[in-house]
Amino acid sequence: MTHKNKFSIRQLADNFQFSNWPALLVISAITLFLCFYNVGGLEVGRDEGVHAFAAKTLAFEGRYALKSGMDYYNFDRRIAVGPTIIAPTALLFKLFGVSLYTIRAVPALYFLLFILAFYFLVKREFSKTTAFLTCLLILSSQWSFWRDIALFNPIYRTLTGESAGLFFLALSLLLWKRGWVSAFVLGLAILTKYQFALAIVPFLLVRFAKYGILPNRENPGLEKLKEFLSTGFFLAFPLFCWFLVQYMLLVSESFWSQLSSYRNFSDQTCDLSFIRIKQNIIDKWAELTPPALKIFFTLPAIIYGWFHTVREKAFRNGVKVFMIIFSTIWMVWYLFSRGYIRYEIPGLYFSLIFLSLFFVNCFKGVSFKKDTPLLIFITSLFTLIIGFGFYINYREAKVIEPKSAYNMAKYLKAQVSPGNILTGELDYAVDLFLDDRRLSLFHAFSGARQKASLDENFVYPTNNNYSYIISKDNDPTFESLLRLDDWRFVEKFGDLSLYRFVDCGCGN
Repeated sequence: MTHKNKFSIRQLADNFQFSNWPALLVISAITLFLCFYNVGGLEVGRDEGVHAFAAKTLAFEGRYALKSGMDYYNFDRRIAVGPTIIAPTALLFKLFGVSLYTIRAVPALYFLLFILAFYFLVKREFSKTTAFLTCLLILSSQWSFWRDIALFNPIYRTLTGESAGLFFLALSLLLWKRGWVSAFVLGLAILTKYQFALAIVPFLLVRFAKYGILPNRENPGLEKLKEFLSTGFFLAFPLFCWFLVQYMLLVSESFWSQLSSYRNFSDQTCDLSFIRIKQNIIDKWAELTPPALKIFFTLPAIIYGWFHTVREKAFRNGVKVFMIIFSTIWMVWYLFSRGYIRYEIPGLYFSLIFLSLFFVNCFKGVSFKKDTPLLIFITSLFTLIIGFGFYINYREAKVIEPKSAYNMAKYLKAQVSPGNILTGELDYAVDLFLDDRRLSLFHAFSGARQKASLDENFVYPTNNNYSYIISKDNDPTFESLLRLDDWRFVEKFGDLSLYRFVDCGCGN
């Protein structure tokens, strides 16, 4: 007896596949909307301000540096992204000037390239349907709320490096069979954002696990060892070149001092604690945002990924094994480490591959007639995850945040007399929009904020050389100083407040 009329979801999945162009058009359209909608209404973040100002200094003064008054801090450790971000942004500034749109353009382009590369990567390793659903899950991801009042920008609209790092990582995996090229591109990801060094171990482990790198019965020659050394060389080559550029532009003593500060800066990456599991998992329930919710899908998805890898005997497929090992290492590091929520994004995105794969496999073999309740449940669950994420995305895209830095710079140019202005060590966003040579912005020394937070009696030394202070909310650097009678409040824009020294003779 035949069952010609029997219809199942598996037949639907086998007979219907997304063609590339419709899928690419959909994800590209959503990406462009999320990247550029209401860009002019959003605030420039603290880290983003540092990186954008470094690009501005490179574009108009030819220095890869931060600036305080007339002093340049070349290759300062506060610039936490690499030249793969700063250089193209500087070029854009040189051609079109500094604006909220030119600041956002480079990360938006990188994210568009990433989402397209990621689609083709997942399509090649799994299926078109899995690739399309994974991209939808990624595009419905969002940064979380901060202190329940201020919305941060999406990860793909900020100059913090994650978008570029993700693009280079996805491109490296697409070029997996071209060993040294793949290693070089991964090196660019690490140069972009040092956290991507977490990819080195699974990259080398998977690439050389099959036969090893030392001569043996199955691999009697030294070809594997040569390949290993070649891979390691090209992996480190971008970073080596960048250090060489710094060494050539700085005197040797300054270079080694900078290198030491970079090392100290990266120590927080290795600052792991069991206590942080609570803040990274349990405390996120209060946020109720897509990343906060998706992390609870992430951990089961990783478990399912390992189950799928073992069941399908995918250990011979290096890219698939890398994906599951990478997402596991990254999410374990994130759960135990201190840092910002955006740090979970790379591990989260790769784990979403296996969440999509779970839904795709659930549909296989499910009959419309026999398994209707299960079908409705699975469809509703996936729709809820996607729908809620896009709702938050759209709601955030509409929000117009106070442009604190832009408005403060505009006020300073119009209302403030010539003088020296002191501001926070990371508050470079004001400098972005301030081109008035009558005013000199000085920044607190690196580490001042941390010192003030640890010492209640800390008073920032001013020596009465500053006419104004710009203080950011929740920044303790100048709290003790501003409580003295010598300073008067002048104006406030968003989270930035301007204070005037009483005896400066400024006249306002």
